[in-house]
Amino acid sequence: MPSKLSVFTSALSMMLLGAFPASIQAANITFHDTVFKHYIVTYYDGKDGSSRDGEISETEAAKVDSIKISSGYMDQKIKDLEDLSQFPNLVYVDCESNGITKIDVSKNTKLLFLDFYNNDVTELDVSASTALTKLICAYNQLTALDVSKNTALTYLDCNKNQIAALDVSKNTVLTYLDCSKNQLTALDVSKNTALTKLYCGGNQLTVLDVSKNTLLTDLDCSYNQLKTLDVSKNTQLKSFGCAYNQLTALDVSSNMNLQYLSCDSNRIATLDVSNHTALTVLECSSNQIAALDVSKSLELTHLDCSNNQLTVLDVSKNRYLESIECSGNRLTTLDLTNQINLFWVYCRGNGLSQLDLPEEIHLTELDCGNNQLQNLDVSGFPVLTFLACDSNQLTELNISQNTELEKIHCQANHLTTLDASAIEDAWYWLLCGIQTTADDSVQILHLVLETQQGERWQLLTSLYPDEDAYVEYNGKISALPVPASASASFRVTLSGRHVMVLGLSEGPVRIYDLSGRVVASSRLRNGSATFALPHAGIYVVKSGSSSHRIAAK
Repeated sequence: MPSKLSVFTSALSMMLLGAFPASIQAANITFHDTVFKHYIVTYYDGKDGSSRDGEISETEAAKVDSIKISSGYMDQKIKDLEDLSQFPNLVYVDCESNGITKIDVSKNTKLLFLDFYNNDVTELDVSASTALTKLICAYNQLTALDVSKNTALTYLDCNKNQIAALDVSKNTVLTYLDCSKNQLTALDVSKNTALTKLYCGGNQLTVLDVSKNTLLTDLDCSYNQLKTLDVSKNTQLKSFGCAYNQLTALDVSSNMNLQYLSCDSNRIATLDVSNHTALTVLECSSNQIAALDVSKSLELTHLDCSNNQLTVLDVSKNRYLESIECSGNRLTTLDLTNQINLFWVYCRGNGLSQLDLPEEIHLTELDCGNNQLQNLDVSGFPVLTFLACDSNQLTELNISQNTELEKIHCQANHLTTLDASAIEDAWYWLLCGIQTTADDSVQILHLVLETQQGERWQLLTSLYPDEDAYVEYNGKISALPVPASASASFRVTLSGRHVMVLGLSEGPVRIYDLSGRVVASSRLRNGSATFALPHAGIYVVKSGSSSHRIAAK
């Protein structure tokens, strides 16, 4: 039987509790960030059964288990997420692509998923979030990351930070690790035997041991300082990138499942892929490879073997090739007649006397410059936009069927005429200029360009945005920025890199850089348009058939 004193105490307690409002019993949270508060109030105010009052009490905060606020809220970005620690039952947080500089999860012990990709966070403490299985903190400004307490992690993406050291020895169940583009000088993944994907490119690694990672399907260690790399135990590899290292040898004989292989810019002398039947992409440019057998890679769609020492390249069996880059080798012939799916062909800088292409394909880019070609038929490529056939021995070039051409480089041949009348605005994209002999004397190449308007121009040098066009009249040479019929009818004012175009009657307006690339475009507003140029240089402002050349400082 309870004493009189205990009965009195209980009654008094009940009276006291009833005397105070619920708002005092459950205090409201004070927010550091107004945008974050707006989001939380919108979705969680009153979730505990109380009336909506525009505030979040501790009781209401305890009901929040998921926050999804990537790319801001109501067109506004979050700057501060220190208040996450006041939501003790959070399991899922996605706040990527904001402007967050601070994030506090020191009391979020139940957190399983945390993603704050693409923010400005400099420090992170996840030691209390021992249940965390997925952490994405890529594209921030972290200089250190301690995940030693997060033994449940299966997925870690911390790429594009400034991390100098990373210890993942305690994360034995990791299956995915991306620590690319940091400042790592060492990486020990010997305890991470469950890894299937490892991306560690763009660091300063001199050694990488993946012999214990036998389940790897994806490995990219490009842009490091590796001199040796053993992947003989990684028999499950499908995607493998080791470009831009210092490898002198690469043995992929145990990696028969490879679909993607990139080993560009090393010092590899021998590469044997003769039995790799699953390959779809092979990039091995800028090495010292003298022979390459891809005859069994029947699924190959992209091949880049540029800048090697190849004298023969047989791709007759690779009927699904969409692009081939073999420039800078020692090829004398190249037979591509079986490649009916080609979009790009780059075979520049060989010793080609013959280039065999299919009769009609949807080729968009062809660079066969700096060879010894005497004939080139491009009539079967109606959607060709880029053609470079300069520095050959061509005596004629028929581009009447290539109405989509935007850029033509045909200088240093033996051409006497060139009819570009089928090509709109040809003078902006035609480089058919001058030749320089071994003794540095200049030989001017005479070409006749017939424009759509019927004008006939005898060219002595380049009609390219970075150079004037020199036109001969009655034996006299005059310099014109563009053909007379295309001279600018509008005005351009330039202040630094800010451009204002006035007096326009039609649009749109485009600005080209020296390479012919569009760097800015705009439609007219009351006969004018304004631009901000990316950097100093020479540009061409063009509207309709009118143009104006400017020099931004």
